[in-house]
Amino acid sequence: MARVGTKVFFWTESSAADVEEYRVYVEPEANPVNYSSPYISAGKVTEVDLGELANQGFAPLVDAEGDFNLGVSALDTAGNESDIAVKPSVPLDFVAPVPPTGLGVR
Repeated sequence: MARVGTKVFFWTESSAADVEEYRVYVEPEANPVNYSSPYISAGKVTEVDLGELANQGFAPLVDAEGDFNLGVSALDTAGNESDIAVKPSVPLDFVAPVPPTGLGVR
C-alpha cells in the first residue's frame, strides 16, 4: 500500500479547563462541516497529521485530492461539545503516484 505525505492541521487549545478531547471533522469543500460530518477523536493534542490519518485509513482522507473543509471542536468531561471552528478550502493531495513498471535485473 502506498504512503502519502504529511499535512499537519493545528489549532490553539480551548480555554476551558475540563476539555477531555478534540474532534477533527473533514468534509469535501462542497459540503459544510457539521456535527454529522466524519470525525476522529484526537485526544488532548492540538494538532493532527492528516496524511498519517489517510495512511491509517480514515475514510474521508483516503485518496483525497482537492479542497476540503476542516473543523475542530472541544469535548468536555460532561460530554458537551463546543461549536466547530472551521478552516475552509484546505488543499489536500493524498493520492500517491503510480509505481514504476518494467522492472528488471541485468
